[in-house]
Amino acid sequence: FMTIPGELEPELSIGLPLNFNLPSSIPLYYDEPEVHATGEAYSMPGVVADMIGCSPTEPCWFFGLTQDEIGYIFPLSDWRILCTASEEECASMHESGALAYIDSASGYQCKNITDHPSASEQYYVSNYGFETWNYINRTCVYGTLTGEADDHYEETNSGSWDAAANYIQ
Repeated sequence: FMTIPGELEPELSIGLPLNFNLPSSIPLYYDEPEVHATGEAYSMPGVVADMIGCSPTEPCWFFGLTQDEIGYIFPLSDWRILCTASEEECASMHESGALAYIDSASGYQCKNITDHPSASEQYYVSNYGFETWNYINRTCVYGTLTGEADDHYEETNSGSWDAAANYIQ
């Protein structure tokens, strides 16, 4: 038995299906693959069951303590934070390369802004202008308060962008 101090994504506890990375399998796992990291783009820091030696003959049980402890624990590649600008402004920022998805920022994008705010501001202002920087920064800070990105829950970062990697390591 193992307790998890948050809401652990099942794939982090038992691993991905064997056919997950096959292009033909994408429709098996996603209704809207265009709004998710899929195949090789879906990266995980490890699998708990592999680390502690679980097997069909020696199964393991995982008990998650839900988000009441440290929050959601899932790979950074699966984060989507709803854009706080208008639909047209979000689409324009995505088209210019400033926003990772047409309706949202990626976990990598927001982690980078959180970890390196001054460098991120300088990058966005010099490449896209202050208004775009303001929208992108607000998205990463307040996006979960405004709703959810398409086919994603309001992914609240209460613990850490690196919660999965920190927990697995």
